[in-house]
Amino acid sequence: MTNKISPPAAATDATTEQAVQEWHRIVTQRDWDALPALVVDDVTYHNPAQFAPYRGKEALVGVLRLVFSIFEDFQYLRRFDGPEGTALEFTARVGADTLFGIDLVRFDSAGKMVDLIVMLRPVDVVAKLGAEAARRIAEASDAGTA
Repeated sequence: MTNKISPPAAATDATTEQAVQEWHRIVTQRDWDALPALVVDDVTYHNPAQFAPYRGKEALVGVLRLVFSIFEDFQYLRRFDGPEGTALEFTARVGADTLFGIDLVRFDSAGKMVDLIVMLRPVDVVAKLGAEAARRIAEASDAGTA
């Protein structure tokens, strides 16, 4: 993907701007090996499938690797910035179905991600994503016990 998130209308500090651009690069290039350097050790990840968040770098990287192995044609569309963080609107396909979502990202003063909340719609496509993720997890688990 070559789309680039344009800078926000309201200026953000240079550290946050650099962090948002690195997040965008990691996600669009699926460079999951670079992700741990961008996040704090106890990063919090709120996924749309459960209320309780995941915590830690390994959990975040693992979930994103899985989800992005299912997503097709992922693309960021718009960006919104505020004092509490950045919202990144995106679209992707799950099979033949289109999904829309928002990443709510918060960085600390050092430019490290401390919190990621992902919201998705429509619910029927989110359910398909969840079913495919569960299938792949079960398949990997079965392969590990064989």
